[in-house]
Amino acid sequence: MIRQLLGFSLATITAVGCGWRHARKPVPMPPGARRVVDVAYFEGADADPHKHRLDMVIPAGAGPHPVLLFVHGGGWRSGDRKVRHDIYGKLAKRMAARGILTVVPSYRLAPTHKHPAHVRDVARAVAWTLRRIGHYGGDPRRVVLCGHSAGAHLVALVTTDPRWLAERGVTAAQIRGVIGISGPYDLAAMPRGTFLRDPAFGTDPRVWKDASPATHLGQGRLPPFLVAHASDDPGALHSQAESFAAALTKAGAPPERFLARDRSHFTVIFRLGEPGDPLGRAVVRFIRKVNAKRPR
Repeated sequence: MIRQLLGFSLATITAVGCGWRHARKPVPMPPGARRVVDVAYFEGADADPHKHRLDMVIPAGAGPHPVLLFVHGGGWRSGDRKVRHDIYGKLAKRMAARGILTVVPSYRLAPTHKHPAHVRDVARAVAWTLRRIGHYGGDPRRVVLCGHSAGAHLVALVTTDPRWLAERGVTAAQIRGVIGISGPYDLAAMPRGTFLRDPAFGTDPRVWKDASPATHLGQGRLPPFLVAHASDDPGALHSQAESFAAALTKAGAPPERFLARDRSHFTVIFRLGEPGDPLGRAVVRFIRKVNAKRPR
């Protein structure tokens, strides 16, 4: 059933097991770096004691360091900053070794929490980072968003549809760049009845359209984008990357593109930033490039 709905090939399914074996490899903390965990980014009356929290790895030195806010995937219904084998903690350590402070928030999940709960939580985490990261040695003027899979959808939506950041009193103009990895950007183009989209967004095509980053590209100046995907992603995600890149170009914001060869939907993130990883190099290069420009 999963294979039919998502279009995974047998090779991709096999790669899941291989990827998890690779994910178990330890990653040491860079010398002088430190980890801060379970920081509340939202403390309202309905705050979730686990999901409205974030972890971060802070590079050595006083800073201020460039900041990467990374949003995990999981089809809007699974995943967490503390996922098995510390996948995202390892990514944050690899980024810290390159002088980049990485923030990894959790967010509420479907089907208990439907849209717009997920994007609203990401907006809260972004606003917290812009306002508070300076207390942890980060530079609030050099914040780049990155997401994988559903996380790529969320970082794209929070920067293209101005409503969500406006609720928190910040704007996309404060974001230096956005990196989407293997994400869906047009929910209406996903297969009907998919077990991923419908529990999170319901069955109304009008909601799918409104929750799609591609719908909102004409609503203001966009930050630079890097749109990446894996060579062994499901075919639908290849199409999503191509069409979203084309839509960004049409909107006057042509993105950088990257195809991670010999990577599956899972290994593309398990191995991000490890020594010799081409996508990791592209991500770091993009972060440095957008931060080299004078803040707007």
